[in-house]
Amino acid sequence: MADEMTLDPQSRELAARIMKLLEPPQRKPSERLSAGLNGGIGLRGLSRERREGYFLRRDRFVSRNFKNELGSIYRAGWWISGDDRWGIDTRLLFDSDGTGYPWYYGTAHNHRIIGQFDHAYFALDLGRFDLLLGRQRLNWGPSLRGSLLLDAGSPPYDLIKYGFELKPFRLSGFASRLDNYFDTLTGEWNNRYLSGHRLLLRPGKGWEIAASEIVLYGGPNRLPEFYYNIPVLLNYWEGQNRKVDDNIMWGLDISWIKDKVGHFYLQFVADDIIYKGNSPQKFAMQLGTYLSPVRYDGWSALLEVNFVDTYAYGQRKRRNAYLNWGTPIGRLDSDQLELFAGIYKKINSDLRLGFEYTRREKGEYDAKDIHPSPVPLDTKFPSGIVEKIDDIRLLCEWQIIDESEIKIALGHQNVGNYLHENGYSLDQFYSMVEISFGIEAGLPFWTRFH
Repeated sequence: MADEMTLDPQSRELAARIMKLLEPPQRKPSERLSAGLNGGIGLRGLSRERREGYFLRRDRFVSRNFKNELGSIYRAGWWISGDDRWGIDTRLLFDSDGTGYPWYYGTAHNHRIIGQFDHAYFALDLGRFDLLLGRQRLNWGPSLRGSLLLDAGSPPYDLIKYGFELKPFRLSGFASRLDNYFDTLTGEWNNRYLSGHRLLLRPGKGWEIAASEIVLYGGPNRLPEFYYNIPVLLNYWEGQNRKVDDNIMWGLDISWIKDKVGHFYLQFVADDIIYKGNSPQKFAMQLGTYLSPVRYDGWSALLEVNFVDTYAYGQRKRRNAYLNWGTPIGRLDSDQLELFAGIYKKINSDLRLGFEYTRREKGEYDAKDIHPSPVPLDTKFPSGIVEKIDDIRLLCEWQIIDESEIKIALGHQNVGNYLHENGYSLDQFYSMVEISFGIEAGLPFWTRFH
């Protein structure tokens, strides 16, 4: 203050101007916003689809009972974000095969066309802490193809999701409501819920280790349990101490990225760990690698093995089966072995070609089936009449311009013992086309349409 009083009026004015020039530029609220639109269309053109009414869903053929037409899906959405600290994102789907997908629970137009918000949420990022509220899909696992514990291919969840990071650790979790289940034996509707938490460790040098725990529970008039949504409590102990028969699963992911070589990963999922008695273990396992060696410029490969035990994902009570709108919460259903190999070549920055082969052996047991009690020890794996699937496909991904892309797949699938009917096979050539685009706009978009 004393130094300021010694300045004459002209010097004081000059100093004020200099200080104003040194101030960081202040942006208007509208200048800190960005927004965008996106959309797309997908076409399923199968040789058998037009003639006999099949479509391809999660690599399986499903009869849709509508012949002589192509299946199609349309997507549209918008998003808005402020300084990447908060955002709103939405996506709306219209599917001509909606009644064939159990998670499209809206009212069908003309008995088949379904429209639904695939995701719509508000997200907040405060640095160490983040929060999401709304509808969104979840994926907990290291594989590019999906997770055996919590997969994005399952129907979306209405949930609250949170995360807290203190390097090298990150703690995250969620709480959601699932679809209700009607028990035909008791004549009662059962509320169903899914909660989970996950601790991720990044010790460095490309390593990631994650431990997860998920609980699926429900019952007539049952409300969400607060003790299942405290991230530092073990759900298994809480359920045991309260003597409730809920379905608790654990997951362990180990992932390593080797510089200039690729990504190696393992996922282990335990539905039940038997430490006494004669019941068999119930678990699933995924082992894979994504190779992108520097010495072979533009080439990459993905190799993966998936194993899901016969009675994994099931439970003694049907309301606790590991299902969301009738679809497994993990990428695969129970009782199967899957082998996958893919090789890809990036021609240039816009074009990528690929070849993929999938071998799957599926037993008769599904997660929706009632869990036998006690579980027999001598069950063959895969169980019963095994459905055997061989699928080969050629892929082409072409990015036309920024945010606009075309994906094309041409393939052939052979299914032996289709739907576990001994000797009945299904051969199918198929094609799929997906076109997507996006438009991003900042200040001009906001000031014009605000």
